[in-house]
Amino acid sequence: MNRYLNLIQIISAAGIVLSSILLYQHYHPDMDMGIIACGKGFVNPCISVGQSDYSVIFGVPVAAMGLLFYLFITFMLLVADYAGDKYFAAICGLILPVTVAGVAADIILAVIMLKIGSVCNLCAATYAVTIAILVLLMMMIKKYLSWKEILISAKNIMRPVNPDQRAVLALILLFVFFAGFSVVSGSGLLRLRAGINRPSDKMVTHELASFYRNPVSGIVFPESSMTAGSSNPLVKIHVFTDFLCSACYKFYKTEKYLLAKYGGNIQFIYYHYPLDSTCNKYLDDSLYPESCTASKSMQSAAAAGFFEEYFFTHFNEYPSIKENYDAGTAKMLADKTSSRFRTEKEKLRAFNELFDAGDFPSQVTGDIEFAEKMKISGTPTVYINGREFNGVPGREMLEAIILNELKLAGK
Repeated sequence: MNRYLNLIQIISAAGIVLSSILLYQHYHPDMDMGIIACGKGFVNPCISVGQSDYSVIFGVPVAAMGLLFYLFITFMLLVADYAGDKYFAAICGLILPVTVAGVAADIILAVIMLKIGSVCNLCAATYAVTIAILVLLMMMIKKYLSWKEILISAKNIMRPVNPDQRAVLALILLFVFFAGFSVVSGSGLLRLRAGINRPSDKMVTHELASFYRNPVSGIVFPESSMTAGSSNPLVKIHVFTDFLCSACYKFYKTEKYLLAKYGGNIQFIYYHYPLDSTCNKYLDDSLYPESCTASKSMQSAAAAGFFEEYFFTHFNEYPSIKENYDAGTAKMLADKTSSRFRTEKEKLRAFNELFDAGDFPSQVTGDIEFAEKMKISGTPTVYINGREFNGVPGREMLEAIILNELKLAGK
């Protein structure tokens, strides 16, 4: 019996960890989860699922409900273990219907996940955990108990007739109350923390109206091989950027979130505007030295056929490379990209040949000339379906525009 109890407790602990990660990601979708990341690069189904309309029920994230479920299972099994055989049948009788309900809920959530069209590996792992708990529980009951014994014991706990039973029931009720309060209040604190720097709905509405007062520019943007997202987008976002610019890194976090959530409908199209006088003759000083080198590396990756992956790796590593970026850093990032995304050796070889070539890419100088004609003075400068956004759009603002553009397109 102890073997079954220990196995279920270990599996339930895994469920606690997974639910905690999903809950944190619900409020911080731009988090980097490292080796437990859901998907590769900008393809992150866990964000798509975790930010969907189905991720919250009655104002409480589904992940928080899952966390409470696994905490309840773990606590009940600890009671059964520490109390010996005395309350074993009663605890199993209380856990079983809750676990069956959990499996039923997971089946519904799995169907919804497939409807959304994104398969969240971490979510699927919690479904597997719940099923494993139910299977082990049924095996334990079959081996050590009878259904009649379970029903009688569970009834006695719910309708206690002696002090011991009343104490166990009180303990269970207290745990459910305090665990529920802790999970819900903790979820609320995460929500408040995540929303500290978010604009109010009124502010977003005001900025949205201001954005749409700008006329569609009618600018014919030149072709760019530096793109991320859909190849057939409903929303095109043109970005003039410096790949070592700190504001561009902040904007990348917004891009990462939006590409994970709306990647099938949007596309980011990038143009070089390095704030480095080495290659930008319109600047007297270099605000970001070596950003010309970064532009050359990005163009080399684009020409070699793996820009999106290289772009992701570059900004994912940005905090550690921004101070000492050079040509060696660019090649190191190419190697990391190749390892992370299993890039073909031919593409990596092409990147190195293009990057080592003496000539500076004509695309970079061409983009700089185009930016000068557009009177671009800072990065990132953003155009959304032809309209210029004044300043750098935050996540909430850009998402509001995307949603409106999709609505206008009938999507």
